[in-house]
Order: sequence, then C-alpha cells, then structure tokens
Amino acid sequence: MFDGEIDQSRFWELALSPLQERIFENRNNSNLAKTFQICKENNFGNFVLLRFLEQLKEENWRLVLMIDEFDIILYNPTLNSAEFYGGLRSLASTTRGALALIIASRLSLSDLDVATQKFSRTGSPYFNIFDEI
Repeated sequence: MFDGEIDQSRFWELALSPLQERIFENRNNSNLAKTFQICKENNFGNFVLLRFLEQLKEENWRLVLMIDEFDIILYNPTLNSAEFYGGLRSLASTTRGALALIIASRLSLSDLDVATQKFSRTGSPYFNIFDEI
C-alpha cells in the first residue's frame, strides 16, 4: 500500500474504501454518504475527516484501522511528515473512540518516536498515544 508516491489523500481513500462500500450500500446512512463525499472532494483533509469520524460516532460506528509495517511510512517522502503523523494522532485521540489505530512495526514505539522527532521537536511524540505489546 505504501509503495511509490502515495499521499495523504490516497492513503485515506484506500483506508476508507471498505467503509465507503458499507456506507453507500446502506440507504439509511445518507448523511454519512454525504459527509464521506465532502471528505473525498476535500482530499481527505484532517478537518473534514474529523467531522466524518464525529458523524460515525453519532451513528454508533467505529473505524478500526490496522496498519501493518507502519515503519515503511518513514521512507515515503510524502507521508513521512508532521501533517500526516499529527493528523493520525489528532484524529485517534480526539474522536472519542470513533477511530482506533492498531499499528504493527519492526521498530519499537521509542524508535518510531526518534525517527519522527524532527517533525515534533518541542511537542509530544506522535506515538505516545499507543501502547506496545
């Protein structure tokens, strides 16, 4: 999934595609479908994603996003950025359970923090919302 030049918009388009199918097949979720379309039209920016996830929560839905080999993102010139990591962290920590992130990596959380420290020199580490198992 992370091969080549994948940007944040394409990441979310791929990550949300199974959910998109469920939303559009269920006519009762027309508001979710409209909000999803707004996300798509706005290239899945963090602000519109937040609104979408809040609406998911109101509909008693939860998005569990499992990302295997998360450390590969460190080598993606577009995703390896403060905007992407900060967006993931913010969405996961402010949506009251609407988004649950499970990441698998060959690197420990502390190694991921060190690798992304250049993007957050004065702030909290991006990965302090996770527990290592």
